[in-house]
Amino acid sequence: MSTSNHRSIWISTLLILLSWSTFSYGVCSQHLSVIAHRGNSSENPENTLASFQSAIQMGADFIELDVHLCKNDIPCVIHDRNISRTTNSKGTFFTEELTINNIKALDAGGWYSASFTGQQVPTLEEILQMPLGNTGVMIEIKEGSAPNTKLAATVSAIVRKYSRVKSGNPLIVGSLSPEITVLLRTYLPELPIIAIVEDLNDLPRFRPARAKIYAVREDLLTKQVYEELSSDGKVIWTFTVDDETKMHQMAELGGSGSITNRPKSLIEGRDGLADICYEGVWVSWGF
Repeated sequence: MSTSNHRSIWISTLLILLSWSTFSYGVCSQHLSVIAHRGNSSENPENTLASFQSAIQMGADFIELDVHLCKNDIPCVIHDRNISRTTNSKGTFFTEELTINNIKALDAGGWYSASFTGQQVPTLEEILQMPLGNTGVMIEIKEGSAPNTKLAATVSAIVRKYSRVKSGNPLIVGSLSPEITVLLRTYLPELPIIAIVEDLNDLPRFRPARAKIYAVREDLLTKQVYEELSSDGKVIWTFTVDDETKMHQMAELGGSGSITNRPKSLIEGRDGLADICYEGVWVSWGF
């Protein structure tokens, strides 16, 4: 092939690459993490072993779970302090009013579907003892069941214990509470902390935590917010993102992960996008 032909191919390739949209660059140049919100909660009762196992089996990058303390100071995995929404409790009880045996006696699956009757509220340790495959764990500490210092210290002790044996599965812990998030930095100086942001006014209060990841409510993420948070190497995730179009929009703004109730849909959408990106590269090179 002549030198002029070589030059023409290189010029054509360069023009095609330069014409790729910001979307192509932002989305195709990074791995988009899928974080299964309370497990695969669109197809299973949230925050149960069934929900987490389903998300792990489909290859979610992380499972996300919520933690409150029960009466005997064991972290249990449930979103609400009031246990009535996701169990068969006959009254209004809060996690801190019940022992772990009281909570384990409740059914945490039948409210979703009779086929899940018998699912229990798991403890944090039970989740961290699961075979996780290649899936990491994002732990959100909820406020209210104990003083913030006690919540942060109790959960940190368990996370520290399992971080040594789950080296292939990143354990990330954080909170909507800036106070808890800052306390976690004290208790877990060597581990990544996640700041969960529902109000941009909280950002200054999160900064002392030196969070590695910011999970930002999806309607709050703009290019300006992304540039502010990512200027010192922070990773940006968004929540709650339940369709692949929104996932791509968040990626275009700089988000590199989506917390979702529908991990199966987002994994399929991400994998399909990877094929498109791959084909685009080959087309751009003339193959």
